[in-house]
Amino acid sequence: MIRDRAAWEEWFTGLFAQLDFMAARTWSEITNYDAVQTGDMGYSVVDFDQVLITGDEGLQFSVVATVIWKRVDGMWKESRYHSSLVGVEKF
Repeated sequence: MIRDRAAWEEWFTGLFAQLDFMAARTWSEITNYDAVQTGDMGYSVVDFDQVLITGDEGLQFSVVATVIWKRVDGMWKESRYHSSLVGVEKF
């Protein structure tokens, strides 16, 4: 379980090293986007597919991410973020 920024950085560093070792190709494709603003709060919802290809095998991870925004000192700041894996497809 990751509970702090240092652990996230360590996980991502290891992940990218592993992807390089596997000669993997990855990219994201946004499939839907919606945003609402009310005063000093707002939210955005992004549907996207994360694609991973290694050799002749591929996986597509479908994800929904929600970001809550808050205006602080006249600037929009990310207040909360949540993402959910909603499907995995092999191709």
